[in-house]
Order: sequence, then C-alpha cells, then structure tokens
Amino acid sequence: MVNMRQGDYQFATLPYASFWSRLAAKLVDTAIVSLANLTVANALKDHTPLSEGAFGLAMTACFYLFQVAYSVFFLERWAATPGKMALGLKVVAASGAPISSGRAFGRSFAEMLSSFIFYIGYLMALGDEQMRTLHDRICDTRVVRR
Repeated sequence: MVNMRQGDYQFATLPYASFWSRLAAKLVDTAIVSLANLTVANALKDHTPLSEGAFGLAMTACFYLFQVAYSVFFLERWAATPGKMALGLKVVAASGAPISSGRAFGRSFAEMLSSFIFYIGYLMALGDEQMRTLHDRICDTRVVRR
C-alpha cells in the first residue's frame, strides 16, 4: 500500500494489485473475448461472401471492437472486468473513486496501445511502485485489490 498525496492533503491509501494478479486477470479476459470472437467467426464463416483474407481481417476488427465494448461495459458498471473480478481487483481513478464511462472508453483504447508496442506498456508496471501500466498512466487510473 502506498499513501497518495496531492499537495499536503492525503486523499487515499490504495492496495495496488500485483503485476502477476493483473496478468492472470488479463489472460482470463483475453480468453473470454477470444472465445466469443471464435464463436462468431465459426457461426459466420460458411455464410460470408468475403474472401478468407478479408474475413480474417473483419474478425480481427471484430475482436478489437468486442474487446473495447467488453471492457467499457464491465468497467463502468462494476469497476472490473470478469477477469479482474475473479482475482479480486478493480480499476479506480488515482483518488480511489470509480472511473467515468469516458475514462473507461479511453482506457480501453490506451490498453490496445500497450499491447501494440510489444506489450511494453504492460511491462511498465514492473518498475512502478503503484504498478501502473502505460494505459494507467495515460488515463490516470490504478488497479487495486478489492
């Protein structure tokens, strides 16, 4: 736990989630989104006029869109995705308050950036006492234990 200060006013003591618990939660969430995407792909593959390459590209886009919708839906309602819930984690603002819908949306896109740069954005948590990733830094969020 780290005391956070804004000027001389201490406003929150947050129990930050470990890198490993965050990784496990991300793997659970990725499995759920991938399974949903695979189900849609299997249902549509025999009924599409698209070529194999175009269909693959469409399903990749579908994966990212579903990932954004999944993340925003769960973060704005429960402050945690199912993977985070399973590990007893939640996403909060730096003050410890719940995040807004807009911040959840921005965080989802920033999370893609963390993965597009060879997952370096995720590895940034290893060198940060608050375990912040690139997307946490961009959106001023923290992942904490419930």
